[in-house]
Amino acid sequence: MNIQVQICGLIMLIMLAIFFFGNRRIGLYTEKVFVRTLISGIICLSLDILSIVAIMKIPNIDSIWVHISCKLYLISLVFMAFAGMDYVLTDIIFDEKKYKKIIKYIMMFLGIEMIIVMLLPIHAYKEGRVVYSYGLSTTVTYGCAFSFIIATIMLLIFGFAKINRRRRIAMSIWMLMWVAAASTQFVYNDILIVGFAVAMGVLIIFIMLENPEALHDRRYGCFNSHALLLFTHQVYDRGEHYALVDIYFEDNDNELLSDNNDEAFNRVVDYFDYKKDFSVYKNVENEFVVYTMKKDKLYDDIKELQQEYAELINERMKNGLKTPVMKIVAFDDCMKVKKPQDIFIISSRIRNSIILKEGSEFILAQEEDIEKYYKYDEIVREIKLSLEEDRVEVFYQPIFSREKKQFTSCEALVRIRKNDGTLIPPGEFVYIAEETGLIVPLGERVFEKVCQFLRNEKEIYDKLDYVEINLSVAQLEQKGFADKFLRIMKFYGIDSNKINFEITETAVIHTKSTLSENMNEFLDNGFKFSLDDFGKGESNLMYLVEMPVSIVKLDMDMTQAYFVEPKAKYVLEATVRMAHDIGIRVVAEGIEEKEQLDTLLDEQIDFIQGFFFSRPVNSEEFKKLILAKSYS
Repeated sequence: MNIQVQICGLIMLIMLAIFFFGNRRIGLYTEKVFVRTLISGIICLSLDILSIVAIMKIPNIDSIWVHISCKLYLISLVFMAFAGMDYVLTDIIFDEKKYKKIIKYIMMFLGIEMIIVMLLPIHAYKEGRVVYSYGLSTTVTYGCAFSFIIATIMLLIFGFAKINRRRRIAMSIWMLMWVAAASTQFVYNDILIVGFAVAMGVLIIFIMLENPEALHDRRYGCFNSHALLLFTHQVYDRGEHYALVDIYFEDNDNELLSDNNDEAFNRVVDYFDYKKDFSVYKNVENEFVVYTMKKDKLYDDIKELQQEYAELINERMKNGLKTPVMKIVAFDDCMKVKKPQDIFIISSRIRNSIILKEGSEFILAQEEDIEKYYKYDEIVREIKLSLEEDRVEVFYQPIFSREKKQFTSCEALVRIRKNDGTLIPPGEFVYIAEETGLIVPLGERVFEKVCQFLRNEKEIYDKLDYVEINLSVAQLEQKGFADKFLRIMKFYGIDSNKINFEITETAVIHTKSTLSENMNEFLDNGFKFSLDDFGKGESNLMYLVEMPVSIVKLDMDMTQAYFVEPKAKYVLEATVRMAHDIGIRVVAEGIEEKEQLDTLLDEQIDFIQGFFFSRPVNSEEFKKLILAKSYS
């Protein structure tokens, strides 16, 4: 009897079904389609075997039972061909309403095909071990099946960009295998291999795409990062409103996140597994991501998890073991963000703001957190575009000299002009440029524009002693960045004594080791340095001794405190006196009133900077200001 191949294929599909349904699944839409494909394959092969047995065992091969069994098998073949096309459609059509509409029309077509196949005549052939069916019913079946196969191939071609790469390969192999098998069986009716081609196609899909084991993290018994990627993209592609919980374990001692802490990780996985309405994914590093549709009790569930984690910490403390801190960021609706990767970036930024030494902390992401991220992202794009489109401008704020009683220098300040003509406030983009490293090309552009301005404005060049330009931490950490600046100065013909670099106290704190090397290179070429924002943050008087600066700029908060706090007055006076004693000049920033100016001039402060004289202005306004004003 010619059913050995079909039986082998059926056994293979049954084993796949046992293995597939015996594992926990994510809930991907492709899994649902694969289930339909797998069940259709089992039915198809079962009917194939049944039709062969009917032809062989029923004496009258033209009996109604033989015809019905053969026609049911033919109908199942068309359904299998549709199953292949359906599997590709899931990667192309994300709109569920549109998908259901298309499936509705296909089902109508299949219903008509079923009726036609059942009505058309069919004949059976039997000679020894060779059996097969033929007739109009068979011809129509092959035509319909081929139409679905061709449609699937066309979808693979025209939907190339949308379809998952591995799915393209798997489906292409299946379709080619099926075309070869169907063509062979159509020409040689006694070679019954179409059913086996069905089984092989399902096997290929299982191995390449739907093997549940490939989506599990064996160490922790949850889904892995690849499963997280697949599910996250499905959520966003189909607009599914899941809540997401991002759980991150942080090691403050650089030794906790070891094999000994699997207990902490497993406690989290077991907790959510017990809840059943949650799916847990192990992401990279020490992060677990949880998806759930159960939003109404999300807050209570997380609080309960925190209580369990607190109990674990107490248990481990009794045994002398430390436990990493657990930071939890939750989103009550992940569709509030625009792209799947955004939710993890936002979560990372929120949790990085959490300072935690032990225990756990839970933060529910708010609308303002999401808006802040997109504002941040928008500023990053604006900085990049402003560099490309040359919309970076330099504003200048004059600095008044007590000794010469006139403006003798200025501070160059970066500004970005948007396409609509408005300026982005520096407080909105400077810190972002520093965090992203864009401050490096931005600082270089500012330096070049300052040099260009000094070359083009000879009167300003002669009148000013120097221009102050800010250097950032990112610039100071770059090896050889001094050479780039020297080339720019040489190109524009600017003397190095016309440039005074400002470095912030914060920069000194973080880059003291590399800063000295860079500063010495600049100093050897005739540059001078100022220490900006002195008195803000963790002030250290040793900076004045150790760092080769010629000017100290008192922070505006320190200057303003001088006029309202008696203690601040003594601190400022002592700072000025000490600076003068070691040969360092002093600038007071933030002066806004005439009385403040007069008072600080009496304190022998060398330079005054502030809104009293001028806000930062563009180069044209600054030129008028410098050439027109002097103070006596």
